[in-house]
Amino acid sequence: MPLVQPTSVVKGTPVNVNDLFKNFNYIPVYQRDFVWQGKQVKALWNDLIDHYKQYADANEDLIRPEGYFLGAMVVIDSDDDKPFEVVDGQQRLTSLTTIAAICYDALASQKNPDGRIQSWKTQLGGLLAQPEAGDFVPKLTFSDEEISKFFFESTFKRRSREEKELYWNEQWCKDRLSRRRSPFSKMKEAITVGYKELDIFLAKTESDEKRVKRLISFVQLLVEGVIILRIRAMSYTNAYAIFESLNNRGIPLSQSDLIKNEILKTCSQADLDDVAESWQSARQTIESIEMISMPDFVHFSFISRYGAVKANKLYDRVKSITSTSALAKQYAVGLATDAQALEGVTDSFDAAWKQETMYMLKDIKNVLNVRHCYPYLITAFRAHSENPKTFHDHVEAVLNFAFRYMKVLEDPLENFTAAIGKACELIEAGKPVDEIRGLFQTYAPDDIFIKRFEEASFTNTKLAYFTVYYLEKVRLGGTNPCDHGVDQNLEHIMPKTPTSAHWPKAALLKEESSATYRDYLWRVGNLIPLTANINKSLKNKSIALKIKDPSGLDYTSGNHSLLSPLTIESYLDNGEWNYSSIEARQRDLARNWAAKAWPL
Repeated sequence: MPLVQPTSVVKGTPVNVNDLFKNFNYIPVYQRDFVWQGKQVKALWNDLIDHYKQYADANEDLIRPEGYFLGAMVVIDSDDDKPFEVVDGQQRLTSLTTIAAICYDALASQKNPDGRIQSWKTQLGGLLAQPEAGDFVPKLTFSDEEISKFFFESTFKRRSREEKELYWNEQWCKDRLSRRRSPFSKMKEAITVGYKELDIFLAKTESDEKRVKRLISFVQLLVEGVIILRIRAMSYTNAYAIFESLNNRGIPLSQSDLIKNEILKTCSQADLDDVAESWQSARQTIESIEMISMPDFVHFSFISRYGAVKANKLYDRVKSITSTSALAKQYAVGLATDAQALEGVTDSFDAAWKQETMYMLKDIKNVLNVRHCYPYLITAFRAHSENPKTFHDHVEAVLNFAFRYMKVLEDPLENFTAAIGKACELIEAGKPVDEIRGLFQTYAPDDIFIKRFEEASFTNTKLAYFTVYYLEKVRLGGTNPCDHGVDQNLEHIMPKTPTSAHWPKAALLKEESSATYRDYLWRVGNLIPLTANINKSLKNKSIALKIKDPSGLDYTSGNHSLLSPLTIESYLDNGEWNYSSIEARQRDLARNWAAKAWPL
């Protein structure tokens, strides 16, 4: 008698798709969402089609086919009549369900269906649902009731392609499909990709008769020839162990998936629903934001509360602070809170905040695009969102630091993240923003920032305008140069396309070295903000006409309220605007205005 009966730990059974769906299957709350992209679904279709082609003859009959092994699926066995709880395999199980639904529709759309078509329709329908009390119940369900509803409607209740499209255009669906990363969107994509692949496959036949025969043979291969090793674990502990040992194929679990599994495994049955609800709330909020993935958000949330940590160490750190059910619940609630905070600093601004605060938040998101600012902004939001003045100061501090460190000094992101982590700890400790500015100064001190700014060149138009906008703003004593986001026109004094008629020397310089010309073209010294009507009027005119034009649409005739254009004439070199002019102007901007425009 062995010490441990192997079958008391795990049982393995090879099953085909027909046998697989004789049981109900349930995707539990601790499983990650359906995440396969169109390319993974397409690859599965292509693999099945290629396998079919290996064994199909010219008449579309399958000749002694071998089985197509789709891998292992781990489920938790139950002694009662409950569905199998799927621990590993939901991506394939969900995709197989969409394939069955698409094949069902293809069979149903055949004119004058014979007995074979009716028989396979019945069999495919049985994979998708089972009749019960005058209705149908799905063979595959999810812990999220909305996802279960959407998936069952999309695969079974709305059977034709047209019915599915009409359903997806209903407002309830449109609201959920608007989140591109959501499981709703992934499921819809799996179905639309599947229709396309089946259409292509069936179109490559010589006649309608062969097309029907190919469809029937493919359905038979799907139902009877696709083999899965179903591993039935006898306990949750064994299921997790098997899951982790198998999880080195397909799409690897992200840090956030592993963390979700860990905290759900840690929490008690009494806390399970609350933890799952908090996680789902955070996930849905992040999906609506779209600019940041769930793994990045989980990382940023941790930094905002506990300081900097490398992404590859995040799982271990979270595990260390969620060792009990109460701590796991506290962590999940914090995630949901931080997701709301992230939404608050990216999309849903508080009307009580200053307009300038909102402008800066938009610039962090759309111009600087330094996403590692968000741990700091999440922390600042938690601590000061109801104090507009203090919150504004924090937004300004991190914007200025991000511009200095990441765009001008161009130093490593790892060091920037370390500084952000320390700054988050200072906010959590209740320290004033001046102390945090002092911390940022140690990473991006004025003298180094000014020195690097003297040669800064920004080839991104948004970033270039951002730079001249803030320089102009400080020169105007804090007045906005023009409405933020409206009438933003970036003027290149030395033009992008110099003509020999108006810019003969510049044209020669560009011909001699286009790379050098491009560098000077985008240097801050060659850029000014300008109103749209003047900018469009000037185009590639000579420097003399840009400074003073008979139309009055120029730098100096008073048809704008900006200061920078008025100073350009003072930098001319013997009446010419050249590389020396650009260097001299940029040197003055760096030494006199840069540290004031982005103060720390």
